[in-house]
Amino acid sequence: MSNGLAGRLPVLVGTIVLCSLFVAVPVAGSTPTARLTSTSKVTPDQPIALAISREDPLYIADRGRDEILKWVPPGSFRVLAGTGVAGLSGDGGPADRAEVDGPGSLVVTPNGTLYFTQAGRYRAPEPSGGMLSTVIREITPAGTIRTIAGLRPSCQSGPVRSVAAGSALFYGASLSLSPSGALAVDARICVGNLTDQGFGPNLLLKSGRFVKDASDPVPAVASVNCGSGTPGRGFHAFGCMSGGGHPNELLVVRDDGSSVAYPVYRGVDFAVGDGEVVATYDGNLVRVTASRLVPLVTSQRLLSELHLSTQAGADIGGAAVGGNGDIYFVASIISLAGCQDRLLQLTTGGTVHQIWASSASRDNTCS
Repeated sequence: MSNGLAGRLPVLVGTIVLCSLFVAVPVAGSTPTARLTSTSKVTPDQPIALAISREDPLYIADRGRDEILKWVPPGSFRVLAGTGVAGLSGDGGPADRAEVDGPGSLVVTPNGTLYFTQAGRYRAPEPSGGMLSTVIREITPAGTIRTIAGLRPSCQSGPVRSVAAGSALFYGASLSLSPSGALAVDARICVGNLTDQGFGPNLLLKSGRFVKDASDPVPAVASVNCGSGTPGRGFHAFGCMSGGGHPNELLVVRDDGSSVAYPVYRGVDFAVGDGEVVATYDGNLVRVTASRLVPLVTSQRLLSELHLSTQAGADIGGAAVGGNGDIYFVASIISLAGCQDRLLQLTTGGTVHQIWASSASRDNTCS
């Protein structure tokens, strides 16, 4: 496997340790965001993940607000889910009256159903981290919310061939749609005890149960610590974590079984649209092909486009591809003044437009 990249993308140094593995997010405050009234202007706080429906509205997982937002072009936002108070409540009722806690990965189906992850209720015992478990929630096109996985978590006795979604215990998950349209979940579900490898990570959520995705077998080279594959034209792309013989890398496995790997310094996240695969790679936005990574927006170019000092750092994450080919993404700008988040749009013509920016000086670190 190759560890090089022709025309190597620029690599930022100095500010890299301030950024998250997958997306750059300012440190959240301990005080919940107050619920905005219907007459107040809704503005994002800490957007970390994006999703786009067939009709192209942009949905935003906002961890600072503990809400899911919807962008209403040209420049306004409304609350789709959440009250601004962190929690897990409201199942069966309107999503904008339900409590949401730390929303993360989200995906929207062609019929307009939105799925997202958030913090659950079970807290792992020390010294395993003490983090809250994860749940998956669904918002119907009519605006009703319900929790469909992880609501009553328990560690299953193994081995298992499937796990009931309601009792699944897992920490963190990445959501996507499988080629068949099923909800694909990249997560490891607890089986046996908290230290086991668990059940997963390449799972489908079907008929209330997690099952292995057997319709698209994972190549052996990507079977350990590589998560769910993202299909492209003639290849699958994987974001692989270090461990099990794998370094931290973006791995491309071609349909003929050959592969090429690119070392990842700050993680990788994928977005798919109209057959193309777009990734955030080492803080840059790239198009993934079977043979190379094509730079779309480098962090240096972004600083130039936004007329910012080259001494600042830019980290790109949370991308989504619209039906017309436009790419939306989150960028965190780190400078001596603090950390600033921005929502940006890369048009098919190659122009970067700014949708929203946080205040110029807020938290002094990104996490």
